[in-house]
Amino acid sequence: MHPITDLAEELANHKPNRLVTLAETESFVMMGQRIRGEHLFNHVNDHHDEVIYVLRGRLSLRLGDQRHELSAGQTIKFPKGVAHGDLISEEAEILVLEGKE
Repeated sequence: MHPITDLAEELANHKPNRLVTLAETESFVMMGQRIRGEHLFNHVNDHHDEVIYVLRGRLSLRLGDQRHELSAGQTIKFPKGVAHGDLISEEAEILVLEGKE
């Protein structure tokens, strides 16, 4: 993987609602995603936390039993072992940072 990644180019070259790996180390992976409409991907990370940072737009997501609305510049942490998902947005771009197992 090249040491420099162009986020806008990577997201433009992939279909919406698909995670794109931007950078990776021994302990974490950083991904980008362009979300359009509903992206129902409910899951639990048993071995690591996950962080989402909203670059552009607004989105609604679920963390446990609560729904959260985020806009550009906001971050949310999904602790390991807690169900999360249901990314819904007219259109948004996010960065996802998660640990490796």
